[in-house]
Amino acid sequence: MGLQPRSGVLLVGLLLGQDILREFNPSLKGFSTGTGKQNDAGAFFNQAVAGDRAEDLADQARRLVDLMKNDERINFQEDWKIITVFIGGNDLCDFCNDPVPRAFVNMVKVLQIVNLRELYKSYRVICPRLFLRSVCPCVLKPADNSAELDSLIDVNKKYQEGTDQLIESGRYDTREDFTVVVQPLFEKVNIPKTSKGFPDKSFFAPDCFHFSSKTHARAASALWKNMLEPVGQKATQHNFEIKIDIVCPNEVSPFLRTYKNSIESHGTRLSCKERTPSASPPTSVHALRPADIRVVAALGDSLTAGSGIGSKPGDLPDITTQYRGLSYSSGGDGSLENVTTLSDILLEFNRNLTGYVVGTGDASDANAFLNQAVPGAMAEDLMNQVQTLVQKMKDDHVPRALVNLVDFMNPSVMRQVFLGNPDKCPVQQASTLCNCVLTLRENSHELARLDALTQAYQSSMHELVESGRYDTHEDFSVVLQPFFLNVVLPVLEDGRPDTSFFAPDCIHPSQKFHSQLSRALWVNMLEPLGEKTTTLDLTTDIPLACPTQEKPFLRTPQNSNYTYPTKPAIENWGSDFSCTEWNPSNSVPTSVHELRPADIKVVAALGDSLTTAMGARPSNSSNLYIPWRGLSWSIGGDGALETHTTLPNILKKFNPSIFGFSTGTWEETKGFNVAVEGARARDMPAQARDLIERMKTSTEINLETDWKLVTLFIGSNDLCQYCENPADHSAEEYVQHIQQALDILYEELPRAFINVVEVMELAGLHQGQGGQCAVLLAAQLSYQQKYMQREDFAVVVQPFFQNTFIPLNELGSSSLTFWSEDCLHFSERGHAEMAIALWNNMLEPVGQKTTFNNFTYSRAKLKCPSPESPYFYTLQNSPLHPDQAAEASSVLYWTVPVAAVGGLMVGGLMISVLVVSVWRAIGSHQKKAPPVSRGVSSF
Repeated sequence: MGLQPRSGVLLVGLLLGQDILREFNPSLKGFSTGTGKQNDAGAFFNQAVAGDRAEDLADQARRLVDLMKNDERINFQEDWKIITVFIGGNDLCDFCNDPVPRAFVNMVKVLQIVNLRELYKSYRVICPRLFLRSVCPCVLKPADNSAELDSLIDVNKKYQEGTDQLIESGRYDTREDFTVVVQPLFEKVNIPKTSKGFPDKSFFAPDCFHFSSKTHARAASALWKNMLEPVGQKATQHNFEIKIDIVCPNEVSPFLRTYKNSIESHGTRLSCKERTPSASPPTSVHALRPADIRVVAALGDSLTAGSGIGSKPGDLPDITTQYRGLSYSSGGDGSLENVTTLSDILLEFNRNLTGYVVGTGDASDANAFLNQAVPGAMAEDLMNQVQTLVQKMKDDHVPRALVNLVDFMNPSVMRQVFLGNPDKCPVQQASTLCNCVLTLRENSHELARLDALTQAYQSSMHELVESGRYDTHEDFSVVLQPFFLNVVLPVLEDGRPDTSFFAPDCIHPSQKFHSQLSRALWVNMLEPLGEKTTTLDLTTDIPLACPTQEKPFLRTPQNSNYTYPTKPAIENWGSDFSCTEWNPSNSVPTSVHELRPADIKVVAALGDSLTTAMGARPSNSSNLYIPWRGLSWSIGGDGALETHTTLPNILKKFNPSIFGFSTGTWEETKGFNVAVEGARARDMPAQARDLIERMKTSTEINLETDWKLVTLFIGSNDLCQYCENPADHSAEEYVQHIQQALDILYEELPRAFINVVEVMELAGLHQGQGGQCAVLLAAQLSYQQKYMQREDFAVVVQPFFQNTFIPLNELGSSSLTFWSEDCLHFSERGHAEMAIALWNNMLEPVGQKTTFNNFTYSRAKLKCPSPESPYFYTLQNSPLHPDQAAEASSVLYWTVPVAAVGGLMVGGLMISVLVVSVWRAIGSHQKKAPPVSRGVSSF
């Protein structure tokens, strides 16, 4: 519909003043003058009746149609009409049964009538309250916070929602000369106030119920503004205390906005003059021009598959429709004049382009062609998509390829949209789809964890590409396009994110968003590496860049003269420590809940070969099983923190005279490390007695006054033997043995802080054994009341292994740098990472502890105590009780295989592949990692 304000010659309605439209058309007809009822001559086409309800609209509509047909002052068939409906119901007149030609109907939403209570209850305003109670009893009689009032508010909202649903059904958009548009100007209107903050009676008639002329004037301005605003972007909140300016149509948007003309043209102008291909087919990917591209393809998830791109506002079921022809990376619907996709841009350079998608459908449909993205896909599913894609390309072409690896959208963008539009976004449905993003509390530990994981995923993608493994051949290259790294959302006048950029589920991008994605991707492709745009500002116009005679190629590392940053050689696995709170307590504390790091005088450890540091360094002999106790994460004391990261070396920064740590590989220097290779949970009571005896006989410590830090870590051997004898290795048996050891420590050891480290996930280690060794459910030691009865003793579970997966390298295989030569025990690097995770857990409150290990290398990952939180955390000095902490952390914990490529938004990873058909070979040129040989061993 292309109805311009000057085209209208009729106004029939309740709100829109004739003065605005007469500025466009002085011969306007149909408006009312003076006073009187609907039957009076001055009413003209205003057939509103005082006291009417929604059920009376049909009668009003029939009466209006009859008046129009019989009035000789208008041409019923030819004149364009604006009809405004404002009533308190959610059903619309059915006068379309006797159709009114050429009509634009404003359906004004019912206002929030409960706000009248504010006027009624203010005794500073003189109102006929008895009259008000008789006119509107359901609004004024209920008590505050009553069920009756809540019911009224709910019904009011359902009236508004019902109006939307009725109009959005499309039943009134079947003719080119008739439409109904919801105008939501009254959806969120507050009672206007005086300068002193009291309800302003001047906005109401003497009955304090109907509008005064001032309100009618401002409502007319607000309605007019709504009429010129696109559907989906109409203002729903107006401040009637301030005069509303009259807005004007313009050359870009000259029409009154309907549902159909609010679907913006998403075309783009391409002014490039340099559109010629290479003189001969290029032999190098680094000399590839846009016009050389013959085939376009795409891999990914629902974003690339186009889910919901073309869905109408409110049409949630349509989200499952895959509008592949509109997808930013490989859609081919329309032309660049009205649809912007990467394919449509490339078609401007090469009309023989193929591989793009048209229409809708699944990946298996014929029209999907080379867009093999699948809704719900995750990073692990990409291999299947690649295999399908290569097979399809072999049917017609055997090309070489330039691959765009597109960064995924930060999940915080989705959160912004949802939190800003709780009334528009289907929170329940989306929470089911993406619970780990949408249900987290603001400023929560879980949200901070999600941010950290997002950064880790992004860093992993960079590391994968910057490894250079895809730049060893002239006919293949992978380029990371980082425009998605930072997304700037458009914000409406009321401060809410603009949902018109999203499909009805507020998760998938709409066509408007996809158009911006296409432009940003194209611009990135022409930008040299090192200078690529890393921000997608949806609020700005993104002009399409052009290749030039001087810079005609799609940019790769080689033609950008770009060298990937090299990582400095790692000489050791030490850590840097920037803490400033070094001092011990002013006097030796008597409470474990006021224990500072510098108060610790003695360290000790119980466990198995993971605590004796079996195989932590390569062996110069055939014996792989040398215990490098001095490097053990929880008890080793070789060297200093700058070269060896262990818990004792961290504590040495606070107390250089700490005692009990192990050094070297000898039994004589193991200190209070009583761990034994091959030990199981059943051996812990014996180790506890051994430790007590060693401490009692030591002349280096004062058993009664020195504070002791003991770390217990056991369970790996229990898990590896679980499948052989489940009854003897059940979770109950495991916990019982640990409890017996803790009971001994509790009864015999004064002034002690006990770390119980949860057993790690071992499934990854046994993937080569055909799944024969199933993993038993991780058991947590509960905080038993008995361990809380002494002020000088505490047991704290440190859960950093709870969701830690085996670290991967850029090939997706286990990273051998974390493992010893037997591929079973930790290397010195692995021990350093465990020490960092344990220390950080000790400085985190119970209920808010990190449950995964970030295996990315950094010398600055150690946390510091602060003046506000100087103590090791126990249950008592933590801000949350365990049951509260469990409730706050009820969402699923995230895990991160750090070096693997993954995604966060509905599968998240988006890859678009550009392939050149004139080339004669497609080469992955990838060498498989050699299979890992794992000998039989125990921890």
